[in-house]
Amino acid sequence: MVTSLRPKSGPARRYHFPDFHDEVLPSGIRLVTAPVKKLPLATVLVVVDAGSVSEPRGKEGIASLTAAGLLEGTSRFDGAELAEKFEQLGTSLESGADWDSAVIKFTTLSDHLEEATRLLGEVISSPVFPERD
Repeated sequence: MVTSLRPKSGPARRYHFPDFHDEVLPSGIRLVTAPVKKLPLATVLVVVDAGSVSEPRGKEGIASLTAAGLLEGTSRFDGAELAEKFEQLGTSLESGADWDSAVIKFTTLSDHLEEATRLLGEVISSPVFPERD
């Protein structure tokens, strides 16, 4: 019978949280950034006060359906084209809603941040919710 001892943990490493920068843009949008320079990645998270708690009676689930529908296309791209545009940038994209908020998020290489952000702006400002979907 072979037995072995568990390895002992080493000393705890210090962790330094990034400096958060919080500002309100002229449009009223609150922008919070937290630069971490270890990897050439950027994550953008848009949080909107539009979760299940805001749903009208009789339309339960509409927040989740709406969040999912955001990825189904824009006035310029259908859902497949939109997915392909984000994939060409090597960008992961997801959306969803929970009790108190709706979220759309992407992670991309820092070099593609401007283009991915522009595409996300299109998703948010001109979504199309196709009847068939």
